[in-house]
Amino acid sequence: MRSDFIREVVPNFDRNATRTLLREIYNDEVDLVVDEKNKVLRVRMHHLATQGHDNALRKLCEALTATETEYPESGLRFMKTVV
Repeated sequence: MRSDFIREVVPNFDRNATRTLLREIYNDEVDLVVDEKNKVLRVRMHHLATQGHDNALRKLCEALTATETEYPESGLRFMKTVV
């Protein structure tokens, strides 16, 4: 994930806040749930350290899900959510 994309989705984050958010996202665990019936790979992200980061993560999940990106060679679309 690129920091310029995050700043586009969450414009109130400066460079340092963006780096902190990325570090937190990359160090967190996720749940991967395959839904073959609906051809979806659900990426369930866990809450982050602050409410501000959770809000940013929700916006990022919405923006990334809207791209309808497929997991390579699977036919499954990514669907990202915060749980």
